Amino acid sequence: MQLFPFAKSYGQKSATDEEIIEIWKKTQLAPTIDSVFRWDVQLQTRMVLDDLLNNGIDTLIVFSVRYPGYASTEMDTCISKYMINSYFLWQHHGKHHLKIVNGQCKLKESPVDGEVLRFAIENFAKIKDEHFIQSIHSVDKDGDRLRAKSNLVNHEPKYSILIVLREKYKYLGFTENDLIDKEGIFTDYNRKLTSFKLFELINSSIEKVE
Repeated sequence: MQLFPFAKSYGQKSATDEEIIEIWKKTQLAPTIDSVFRWDVQLQTRMVLDDLLNNGIDTLIVFSVRYPGYASTEMDTCISKYMINSYFLWQHHGKHHLKIVNGQCKLKESPVDGEVLRFAIENFAKIKDEHFIQSIHSVDKDGDRLRAKSNLVNHEPKYSILIVLREKYKYLGFTENDLIDKEGIFTDYNRKLTSFKLFELINSSIEKVE
């Protein structure tokens, strides 16, 4: 069971989807790059991101996947105890690039068609106001307080998408269960987001080069 933001155990009634969404949005803190990609956890990701920003790349997408509880079997001096894969998409001199950061010292970079970045730019006005709602099965309301019931999934993939468009940026964080839980009351809501379409386009672009 998870609480957001507070809860009581009496006088409860069911909350509407609209009430849940509004309260959920209010509880989401605006992240910083340091809080999204911590140096002590995602060293390679931060090094590549900072290198791109320092070289004047001001329009890019970073897609990161963490696998809590898993360890890599690959032997490489750059492998850390955290199993994380990150993917960078950006444009430079009219060409679109994808760089893969998967814990190995040798980073893979490939040309891509630019569909992902174009979609993010064209739909940024929608995406900037969107949030993935965590997988919950029911919510009771007591005044302005909610009590949410959900099944926690250990060791599931955790996704992060950071969109940087010059001085604007948007961060999206969600888990695999948020997208596939058949009992989740917001699973369909999450899959209808423009941000979910971006997620699908990113995965499609990655599959073409991996």
